[in-house]
Amino acid sequence: MSESRPLAVRQLGGALARGRVAHAYCVVGTAGQNPGPFALELARALLCPDAAAGWTLAGQTSPAPGAGGVGVADGLDPGHAVRCPVCRAVLDERHPDLVVVRPPGRFLIRRQAVEAGRAIRLRPATGPRRVALLLDAHAMTAEAAAALLKVLEEPPAYGVFVLTTRRLAALPTTIVSRCQVVRLTAPGASDAPGDGAPEAERRRAARTRLAELAGISPYECLRLAEADSEGGRAGTLEWLEALALGARLRLDQEPAAAELLRWVSVARLVRQAQVQVEANVQPRLALEGCYLAVRRTLAGPAPSRPG
Repeated sequence: MSESRPLAVRQLGGALARGRVAHAYCVVGTAGQNPGPFALELARALLCPDAAAGWTLAGQTSPAPGAGGVGVADGLDPGHAVRCPVCRAVLDERHPDLVVVRPPGRFLIRRQAVEAGRAIRLRPATGPRRVALLLDAHAMTAEAAAALLKVLEEPPAYGVFVLTTRRLAALPTTIVSRCQVVRLTAPGASDAPGDGAPEAERRRAARTRLAELAGISPYECLRLAEADSEGGRAGTLEWLEALALGARLRLDQEPAAAELLRWVSVARLVRQAQVQVEANVQPRLALEGCYLAVRRTLAGPAPSRPG
């Protein structure tokens, strides 16, 4: 069992024991680590009335009869899973309060996200919760992400979403900011753009972040700042570097004169925030000011040339 799995199990086990369940989780794996089994395990723990009995650090793997293709992972007591009819139903993906969504091809489409949203709003049939498991959430189209975001903004009290991904940077930050991220990567590994991510993914993440800032509300800017500043000073600087990269990419496209001034202004705002963070300004305050200023610059009229 990898070192990260018991850390994740302890993190979630403590929350379950205290009854502090988030309305959305994002389970993040690496290229060689499938987060699907752990996410199904989490769904089992959320739906099983005896979750504490099955949520262990045994690290054993024993597929339950007819497990629905996702499998059983470290942290689930295989003996309890075999004995418990609720656990068996979850692992078979036939529990009435479990919805499993997986991409039918390359992409997870809007219709699937809408149907998952409708399903999660139905009253639980057997217990206190309903769970929607979205596998490979990074494959969502922009339309699917927008549909999912509407549900995450106003989730039912009894609904829990569990997303899985191996590419956290490919998920819209508006989605990630509403999830409790559970990392199955090695301790100290980073999912931020610029830390070993392929160049194409870094560029896409940078463009996505800038595009999002133009269309979201000031309140959402503050939510993003809070989420992004959780990585501390180093993590904040990484996200600011992603914004700076996005601005440089726009400038490289040789925009019209009016748009050129806009992107020069964005680059200047990001650089000011980087200087603030390097000068020990609180990361969240620097990000809040930067995000709000960048949003105004991107959403408003192009700045005029001085003088």
